[in-house]
Parts: sequence; structure tokens; C-alpha cells
Amino acid sequence: MWLTGSTIRREARQRNEAHAALHSSELSLREADRRKDQFLAVLAHELRNPLAPVRSAAELMKLDAPAGSRLAKCRNVIDRQVSHMARLLDDLLDAGRIANGKLELRKEKVELATVIRTAVETCAPLVEKAKHELTIILPPEAIFLEADPVRLAQLFGNLLNNACKYTRGGGHVVVDATLCGTEAIVTIRDDGVGISANRLPTVFEMFSGESSSGDRASTGLGIGLHLVQRLVEMHGGTVTARSKGLDQGSEFVVRLPVLVVIEQSPGLAEETHLKGLGQSRRVLVVDDNEDAAVGLAMLLEAVGNQAAVAQDGPAALEKVSAYEPDVVLLDIGLPGMSGYEVCRTLRDQQGGQKLVIIALTGWGQDEDRRKSAAAGFDGHLVKPVSLASLQNALLGSYASPALV
Repeated sequence: MWLTGSTIRREARQRNEAHAALHSSELSLREADRRKDQFLAVLAHELRNPLAPVRSAAELMKLDAPAGSRLAKCRNVIDRQVSHMARLLDDLLDAGRIANGKLELRKEKVELATVIRTAVETCAPLVEKAKHELTIILPPEAIFLEADPVRLAQLFGNLLNNACKYTRGGGHVVVDATLCGTEAIVTIRDDGVGISANRLPTVFEMFSGESSSGDRASTGLGIGLHLVQRLVEMHGGTVTARSKGLDQGSEFVVRLPVLVVIEQSPGLAEETHLKGLGQSRRVLVVDDNEDAAVGLAMLLEAVGNQAAVAQDGPAALEKVSAYEPDVVLLDIGLPGMSGYEVCRTLRDQQGGQKLVIIALTGWGQDEDRRKSAAAGFDGHLVKPVSLASLQNALLGSYASPALV
């Protein structure tokens, strides 16, 4: 069939219109995706800010409340719920970043046992609440990986939290790390409610959390195990789930490539950690949220430091000159003069290069960390910060500053 010139032109015009519509649709989807990411980041920031003073108050209650008292029990409830909220925020943001290919690993040489201990610390409140028996089996040799220590601790923490959550009170949870050739194998198993056979193949899928009528009743978002799988894969490893069925417990096996193995030096890590614990630091806390600033200053003083408070940029600059702190914990989202500007100004002052400046902020995405590093910050802590993380940051300030 012969086509006339008008028919050919009409079909070409229709194709161009279809391509233009498709391109416009793609642009709209990208813009919607960008707005969604921006909304989630702002939401996380706004929710983290009020969590920060709550965490500081809970830490202070822990120091002052007699063990076993009603005050101590209330404090434990607050601390668990703050940790749970912070974890939900992190998982929600990470799921979006991974889906969009925006999550970047900051790999370095890390020791497996150290990462596992960090993960165990994060789930300690759940273990204590449920009265579980937690067994940690670590290899005699020091196993090193090329990995992102924060993300590695996050994935092990997610698995441990799952094991604790889905094991009835007084149950048993085991973390078993071994070396097999060029792989480090970390197995986390429990004697909890188990996983049904039809659920097992989809356990790592996004938003596949059990409903209340399912065989692993859950009120979670269904993204924790998906994050585990993606983070393991980004480290060049694999993760598998096993279970004999309902009420038969579950087992998650993570395999990661080993960088190098050396003989363990007994007691070295403990000696390094304890060094400097008795030393006091002069700390300036800069935050426009008065409850957050005052609460953190009280917590710092309660563990042996000296602390002062400023609530905006100009006040912080004046305080640094008068107070001469060793460390500045600086919020980024200050009114008027941002934390970035304060940090750059401090660096330009005489002696400013020697001052340890750590961002303490509700902004916790990778891009936020890059911005703080570019502005001259020595470290980046995300609210609500635990006392352990705070002490680690201060201990790190005795040596050469490092991004945290």
C-alpha cells in the first residue's frame, strides 16, 4: 500500500508527540521522586531534633536512677522507644536511597569483631527487656574486611533486632562468627517463632513484613531485611535465611569477603578504648533548640566533662573566644548563620585549625556528611546521639580527628 505525503507527515507527528509525552512523563516522575526524597530528608530532620533532648534526658536518668527503681524502668522504656524511632527513620531513608542508587559505602579496613560488638550494643535494650540469653562466639584471629563500618554494624544490628523481636521472652539468640577460607561467615540464629515455608522465599523483599495474622506477626515496615540483603550485596557478600518452620526458630547467614587475617593481640582493643576515659574535655554545645543544648551539656558534665552552651552562630563565635573549648558540638541548621558558616569562620581564626568541631545534626544523609566535611567539620553525629557514640567521638578527639 502506497502512503501519501500527508499520511507520512501525520504518522511522524504522532510519533513525535508520543515521544514528547513519554519524555514529559519521565521528567514528572523524576521530579516527583526528587520531591519525595527531599520530603523524607526534611521529615527525618524534623523528627530527630525533638528526639535529641529526649535521648539526653534518658541518658541522665540512667546515670542517676538506682538500678531496679521505677525511675530506671521508665528510663529504659524511653530509651528503647527513642532507639526504635531513630531506627525506623534510618531504615526509611536508606530504603529510598538504595532504590534510587544513591546510597554510597564509605569503605575502610575494619575488624569484624569490633563491628559485631557495636551491633550487639545497639540491640542490648531489646535483649534486656525480653530477658533473652545472648551468646556471642567470635573467632580467635582478627578478621579484617574492606567495608563501611557503620553500614556493616547496621545490617548486623537489623538481624539481631529481628532475632530478639521474633523470639519469645527468655529465648536464646546466638551470634556465631567464623572464618572459612577467604570468607567471613556470621550466623545469627534464634529459637523464636520461625518462618513458614511459603514466607521464606520472599523474606528479603521490600514491604514484605508479616501482617498480624501471619506466621511472624509484625508491626514493622517490612524494609529491615531488604536493607540487610542490599547492604550485604554492596559489600560483595551474600545473605540467606533458613528455618524449619513455625516455632522452629530462624537462622540468617551472612558471608563476606575477607581482606586479611592476623593473630589477635589479647586486650589491645580494651586498652585502646579505656585510654583517656578519665580525661575531661571543655565542650561547647551549639544548638538553637534550648532543651537539646542544655540537656546535652548536662549529660557531658555528668560524665566528667566541662560544658557551655550557645544557641546561635554569633554567640558561638563569642563563646569560643571566651571559653576556649577543646571540642565544639555544632548544629548545622542554626537560624541566620548556619553551622557551615560558623565552622568555616572558626577555621579561619587563629588556632581554629586545632579546634575539634563535630557536627551534631538531624541531617544524616551521605550528601550532608560530604557537605560537613567540605565545610571543615572533623566529625558528623546524627541526632539523637547515644552516650556511647558521644563518648567515642570525644575519645577520638584526643588523637587525630576522624569523621564519625
